[in-house]
Amino acid sequence: MFKINQAPTFTRDVSIQIPDGEGFTEAELKTTFRAMPISEADGFDLSTGSGTLDFLKSVVVSFDNLVDNDDNPVPSTPEQISHELDKAYIRLGLVSGYFKGLHKGTLGN
Repeated sequence: MFKINQAPTFTRDVSIQIPDGEGFTEAELKTTFRAMPISEADGFDLSTGSGTLDFLKSVVVSFDNLVDNDDNPVPSTPEQISHELDKAYIRLGLVSGYFKGLHKGTLGN
């Protein structure tokens, strides 16, 4: 049986490469996404900054493990999500995480 879900969501640990000195620090950002219908996704131009931002504002539901510099939890509010989406390195990781997260990985080579 296949149950129809009109508003599916999914949560994934998204790898974010944070610029750090001459390299990067990798962090996992647990993100809940809304699975967007293809007909809606086709309206976004992911080759532009504004198109990518609009896409992510439409699919990101929440960040589930945000902490400040002192490791205190930070609530995932719409304002906080917008603040994080203003960072290019976070956008790159989230777009990749969204599309990878839509599909179950395959085993083997």
